[in-house]
Formats: sequence, structure tokens, C-alpha cells
Amino acid sequence: MDADILNHLKSLHMSSVDARNGYQEALEDADGKGMTPLFRDMIALHEANASELGRLLVKANEIPDEKGSFMTMVHKTIMDIRSLFNGLDESVLPGLIDGENRNISKYDDILKDAKLPADIATVLAAQRDKIMQKVTQMEARKSAAVRAPSQSTLENKGDRGALSPIASCTVFYFDGVADPFSEPTPVSDDAGAARTSGAGLAG
Repeated sequence: MDADILNHLKSLHMSSVDARNGYQEALEDADGKGMTPLFRDMIALHEANASELGRLLVKANEIPDEKGSFMTMVHKTIMDIRSLFNGLDESVLPGLIDGENRNISKYDDILKDAKLPADIATVLAAQRDKIMQKVTQMEARKSAAVRAPSQSTLENKGDRGALSPIASCTVFYFDGVADPFSEPTPVSDDAGAARTSGAGLAG
């Protein structure tokens, strides 16, 4: 297998493992409330993707790393801190969306590689589409939350005024440290066709 393709697959696999681990921490801290169904769905999605990518790596005589990167510990820290405040409600959606968009960008990078074997391209395109579907659902939920602040947000607003859950969001993504003042991240709905995501939102 081409070295660049192999490195891309390793990166995608690590991102899937990190994402799964992050959502598992979120699920634990959610304690059966709020975003629990979404966290469960995303765990299942990234677990399936990681397993599929792991099999591709094994075929290439590579041993998949199932533990994840240092970002797993970052996710745990973020979730622990976030759960001390308003809990894991819709306020985490901007960070989740940004993280998934970054994952999608990784898929776009490898899918543009002319050396990518057709059978692997089919697997990766299917994974990308499933993540995009979840992003679309999260964006719709985020928009609804902006229009209708949750009861927990209203109860915890204190002296800050009436804030929507999104107004005081915590950044939560799977590929590096957030820059609250960064520019929006370009993301493709289809490989090569760029759009702009809601990246760079601050917590």
C-alpha cells in the first residue's frame, strides 16, 4: 500500500478511536440525561468506523492502535469540567460539530488521492457520509436550541442574562486545541465542493 494512503488510514483510525473515547466520557458524565441518545449514537458510529479502518490496516500488515492518542485525556478533562456547570446539554453541540467537520476534512483529503484503491475509497466514502448525516442532525438540533433555550440554561443563567444553550458553549472536538478566534473551517459536502462549517466557536 502507498505510504501516504497508509498514513491517512492511520490518522483516520486514530481520530475514530479518539472520538469514540470522547463520546464515552461524555456519556458517562451525562448520567442518562440531556444528550445521552446522541452520545450513544456517536459511540456506535465511531466504534464501527474504527473497527472497519482497523481491518484495513491489518490487511496492510499494520497493527491498529486501539487506545487512542493524548486527546482522549483532553476529552475526559473537558467533559469533567463541563459537567460541573450546566451539564452536557445542547451547549456542547458547536464543539461536537466542529470536531466532526474536522474528521470529515480528513476523509476529503484521502478521497482526493488518485492512488487510493477503489475498494478502500468505497469504505471511506460511506463512513464520511454517515458522519455528515450526524453533523446535519446536530446542526438542526443546535439551531432549535438557539431558538428555544433549555430549562437548565434558564435556571442557571444567574446574572448573565437570558442565554441560549449555545451562547456559553464548551468547545469539544477531536483534533487539537481550540482557538476561540479561529476562522471557520472549510468542509466539503462532497469531496472537492467546499462549504463553511461552524468551527472556531468559543466555550
